[in-house]
This record gives sequence, C-alpha cells and structure tokens, in this order.
Amino acid sequence: MKLATLQDGSRDGQLVVVSRDLAAAHYATGIANRLQQVLDDWGFMAPQLQDLADRLDAGRARHAFAFDPAQCLAPLPRAFERVDGQAWPSPGDATGTAAVDAAMPLLHPRAGELLGPCHPIEVASEAMGVDFGAGLAVVTGDVRRGATPARALEGIRLVLLVNDIRLHHVPAAGRDRGAATPQGRPATAFGPVAVTPDELGGAWRDGRAHLALQTTWNGRKVGQCDTGEDMRAHFGELVAHLAATRPVRAGTLVGGGTVGHPGVVRKDGRTDWPRGHASIADRRAMEALRDGRPTSEFMRFGDTVRIEAK
Repeated sequence: MKLATLQDGSRDGQLVVVSRDLAAAHYATGIANRLQQVLDDWGFMAPQLQDLADRLDAGRARHAFAFDPAQCLAPLPRAFERVDGQAWPSPGDATGTAAVDAAMPLLHPRAGELLGPCHPIEVASEAMGVDFGAGLAVVTGDVRRGATPARALEGIRLVLLVNDIRLHHVPAAGRDRGAATPQGRPATAFGPVAVTPDELGGAWRDGRAHLALQTTWNGRKVGQCDTGEDMRAHFGELVAHLAATRPVRAGTLVGGGTVGHPGVVRKDGRTDWPRGHASIADRRAMEALRDGRPTSEFMRFGDTVRIEAK
C-alpha cells in the first residue's frame, strides 16, 4: 500500500491512503491520524489500512478524493532518529568490485528539516553550493538490539524516495559523499508517498529496491540510475548495523545515501558514466576524473529538480 501525509496546519499532518495509480486518496481517520501511530502498532493497524487501500483501488472507497502531491508533507514529518549510510559506489570507483570495508556500512546521524515533495529549498545564498542528492530511505518498526541483517530486514515497514539537500560550500560540508556538518545538510525532501515493500513487487528483493531512478534538473534528464544493481550494503544490513549495540525504535529513518554507479573504463583508458549522476557533486567528480577539473556549477535560485522512481 501507499501512504501519504497531507498538510492540515499541524506538525504531523493527516494520514491518507493513496491508490496504486496515485490518482486518488482517502483519509485514514478511524484507523489512525498520523503515520507514527501506525508504526507504533503496525500489526494491528496495517491490515486495516491495507483493506482501505484495496477498496480504494477497486473504486469502492466512499469518500475518496483526488490526490495532490503538492499538498503533502514528508510521509513521516517527524522521525525519532535519522541516519544515512553510504551504500552506493562513488564515481571514482571505476571497477565496481571494491568490497565494503569492515567498518561499513558507514552511518552518519542526520539533522535538518523533513520537507514534502513540492516544498521549496530555502537557503540564504547561492554561494553555499546547493546540491540535490537522489536516493532511497526506509522507515523501520521496532528492531531488537543485535538483530541480524535478515531480522532487521523484517523490521522495515516503508520505502521512501529521497532528495538529500547539501550545501557544499559550508565549511567541512563537502569533504566526502557521506559525512557532513549539520550546517551542510539543512534539509531532506521526500517523495509524496511511502510504500510498503510488497507494493514494489519483484523489484524488492534481497533488501534492495531495484528501480529506475530518474533525476531531472531544470527539465533536462541528468541521471537514469538503477537503485539495486550496485548497492553494496542492503537495507537490512544498514538497519542491523544501527541495531548492533542498541534497539532501533519504530519510526527511525535509515537512508542509503546518494545513488551512484562506478565508472566504466573504455578501451582507450578513459572512464565513462553512461547512467549519469544523481547529484551535482558526483557530476563534478566525474568531470574532475575525466577532464582534470570540475566545470558544472551548483544550483541557482529558481532551479528545479524532479526525482522519479519507476
């Protein structure tokens, strides 16, 4: 099923169930008002929401209305905890065979606003080096301390589309793809709906969502990545890493980082990235490796970015 949170003037918004084709929605009133309530009592509330989703898809929901993503908050407007991993390779990995380090998957605590899909990115100056970062995240239920990756995978409740907003020219913000100061990560925007893993069908396997992630910047497609193919640590491993020394609470957001692919070395020794990029930082890294220096500028006021997963 697909779940969203509509703006209603409160911090947590109003939970709705969304049809599979994203055309219609129905308030979950009577079951739950907020997504966190569902995460806290998943076994009881999720089947009721699934029944409502089935009625909505069949055209039998009595009070359905047109779904408008512009009216959405982040699906989970407030999270108990947020961490980001670094599950995908960087442009500099030209082989794609580098094993995940023993200390991996790296997990970095995150702060900042949780934005809806159509909220503006507000910054004080273009000089801060504003960047987007297309990726995926999961929301967990309760996961026990010491859970294995397989057990942790069972604790994943929802999958979300993410735009990780970064300010590269804030001091220390752009030292690597994963770590950053809080000032360098002011916000994260989310797609309008959170989906249960079963909603992805065969695309959800081995703890990875095998989706085509398309990134469009100012109307020009800049990336067509595969979110499953080169993911080095799957989401179950990321959650298990977080749960290694303490329990993980329901409503925890775990991101996989910016999606990326290793470079492909041609016969002439040059490296190409045929699937493009999911962030400007990765594009600049590609330019530096290929041409000796980066030439692409970061975002300017009035720029738009659209991220789609299919």
